[in-house]
Amino acid sequence: MAWDVGPTFMDTALTSASATQERRPTGASADRRTLFFFDEVAGHERAAWRTSAKADAFSFFADLPSDPEAAPTADCMTLYLHGMDSQGQGLFTGVQ
Repeated sequence: MAWDVGPTFMDTALTSASATQERRPTGASADRRTLFFFDEVAGHERAAWRTSAKADAFSFFADLPSDPEAAPTADCMTLYLHGMDSQGQGLFTGVQ
């Protein structure tokens, strides 16, 4: 499903630091309160939460395990991520 173009975030934790170090969204919760993004500055996946879907600002940020391109299911109960195990690279899931 394509995302609508939204407002520009003014929070410095979401703005790109430079043209070579971006903060790229990788998923959003169905209730539109949680944004998952890969932070190239920090080098790992992060999440941002806001109090309501209509709130402009995200008020809480957390580092997630180093899982690039992690994306949640609609109910946020499963997180899909790219990784590697003994059989090579593939798509994995993490369950809450």
